[in-house]
Amino acid sequence: MHVFISYKSEEKDLAIEVHKQLYSQAFVSWYDWELKAGDEWRQVIDEAIRDSMAVVVIVTPLSMKSSYVTYEWSFALGLGKRVIPIVYKMVRGKKSIHPRLDPKQFIDFTQSNKDWNKLFVALREVEKVNVVPQSIAEAGAILQSIKSKDLWDEALVILERSSHPSCIEILLAAIEGHIDEISALAALAFSRKTGFKDQRAIIGLKRALENETLQQDKKYGLPSGEALGMMGSNDAVDILVKMYPKLGIRTPLAIAIPRYLGLSYSNTNAKPFLRELLDLQINLDHYTVGADVLASVIQSLGELKDEGALSRIRQIAKTSVGSDRLDMRRNAIRAWISIGGDHELPEIKRDLDDMRHSQATYVSTTYVDSVASLRTSAAVNLLKEFIQENPKTWLTPEIKAALERHNLS
Repeated sequence: MHVFISYKSEEKDLAIEVHKQLYSQAFVSWYDWELKAGDEWRQVIDEAIRDSMAVVVIVTPLSMKSSYVTYEWSFALGLGKRVIPIVYKMVRGKKSIHPRLDPKQFIDFTQSNKDWNKLFVALREVEKVNVVPQSIAEAGAILQSIKSKDLWDEALVILERSSHPSCIEILLAAIEGHIDEISALAALAFSRKTGFKDQRAIIGLKRALENETLQQDKKYGLPSGEALGMMGSNDAVDILVKMYPKLGIRTPLAIAIPRYLGLSYSNTNAKPFLRELLDLQINLDHYTVGADVLASVIQSLGELKDEGALSRIRQIAKTSVGSDRLDMRRNAIRAWISIGGDHELPEIKRDLDDMRHSQATYVSTTYVDSVASLRTSAAVNLLKEFIQENPKTWLTPEIKAALERHNLS
């Protein structure tokens, strides 16, 4: 296997120098002087990179502005190849060098005394341990082309399940590629592979939500929204918040976004957005968003312990609703008691007193379950007092089950 040399055509003399040094150490190298008249240059370049064991990128201000050089090293990363940048001329400014070219991997050739041994050692390491298995290399190649669409899923399964280190680079290259569908699918595979902890997947997930066709597709839109919610970072939450006004309010993604935001309860960026959704309800009888959305919003605010929403949630918890909104009221009762805690117990006791002479219902059962979940002495005493006064009515199987869940039976 050869070493592919990537360089700016005007700086061919640098490529020749690298070629000669590699030759002196018995490394076979390839660069585009081998192209013949009539060759399909892109196809030849692609094949040369596929057949290489590593790609050496000659870094100069000119090469970092070259779309051809960028294509070569990004294509190589997409195939899981080792990319070794050697800096011949300093490039000013952080944005001048693509972040995927890791500065830690750079070899400094800006001095007259070039340390060629560093390059040789790096290449010998590649020879020993970093040869990409054929199945992984082929999977990376499949993700480079829209023509291989029927094989994408199979390729992604290989990359997601394999522990080979090249799989991460291949997926990242696919995320940054020019095809939105591949970018989104690679981002989802990458997110699962990294336990939704690596923020580099955000680019692909964002592209899936910004593409109107993909955001409506269950294969792309809903999973991408969920992945961002699972990440829970400020950047991920901000994307969901900004996307919401652009979505049709009844689309599956719009309905799901509040729930996905609630997956990251520690993220305070979600609070004002969820509170704003709740405040859209000017009249409780005329909802501007669906009850299913509001149920998720209320649940998320409760789990975020958002005191700013307490008054509004209390109002919904105490208001009778139709059968299509039962989940919303249940969630409101749970959120109200969770946020308010012992401070709300006097108000809750008044509500329970009003229910005392009626049959236990889903509302009273939810009250009991939610108060029991507080597990404070005041909450436990309230429940004991309430049930002891009228045990025949209130010790229903549902309420017994609620108490047993909290070891209070």
